[in-house]
Amino acid sequence: MKRLALLLVVAIASAAVTYFLVGLRQPRDPIRPSGSDVGWICAEFKLDAGQCAAMRKLHEEYSAQCAQHCADIVAATSRLGGLAPDATTERAAATARIAELETVCNEATRAHVRRVAAVMPASEGERFIRLVEPHLAQLPHDPAVRGGLGR
Repeated sequence: MKRLALLLVVAIASAAVTYFLVGLRQPRDPIRPSGSDVGWICAEFKLDAGQCAAMRKLHEEYSAQCAQHCADIVAATSRLGGLAPDATTERAAATARIAELETVCNEATRAHVRRVAAVMPASEGERFIRLVEPHLAQLPHDPAVRGGLGR
């Protein structure tokens, strides 16, 4: 019985250690690491308190606009999903509307990223844009998985 108890304790301890080691080694998303977006930007780009305050203000201002863009896209996608498969004209119009909304969203997000970069020293702002822009088209619009860049 003692051996079984010891074996159980060792197995649980091994599982816990493995869990934490694997968790520490998971790749981190460069544009949405854990913690707040503003906190990450301030730390990563070594911004001073004034720049961080400006960054926080930009983030707050853009959050509502971003949320509205996402809600519009989700609603349009839902409408498309509700159309009958043989409603080709309506489906084409709904698909075009989604593409239009996504373009508006992408342009607004790019403009936001440029405003954020303008708060930083020039070299850091350029690095921020190079790091973030390639990921913009991949940002989800679903509120359940959204995060980062005003989301």
